[in-house]
Amino acid sequence: MRLPESSDAIWVPLAHGTKRIDIDHIDKITAEGDYMRVHAGGNSWLVHRTMQSLARCLNEEQFAQVHRSTIVRCSFVESVTHEDGHHVLHLGDGSRERVYRSRAARVLARLRGN
Repeated sequence: MRLPESSDAIWVPLAHGTKRIDIDHIDKITAEGDYMRVHAGGNSWLVHRTMQSLARCLNEEQFAQVHRSTIVRCSFVESVTHEDGHHVLHLGDGSRERVYRSRAARVLARLRGN
């Protein structure tokens, strides 16, 4: 059963139902094949959606697509380093995400705006 999306939340599957995740609580979204993993508050859920469909649900001012397979919440970024010719985002959960060169200027501008 697919629940309608709203502008402030997405629904993720659970073993026996679904759970509403507020957009403001999403830390990042990563691609895993034909599925997307939604990370929020130390938890994650696998959803059968496209990156593009999830990106449409997110506030463009709060999130940045750093790679074709990764979207991060700007306020979840703790620092940015430059390593081996690439910008690398260090996130609040200790993970690191490399920024595609073609997206670097846009991502850095978005981070400066937040």
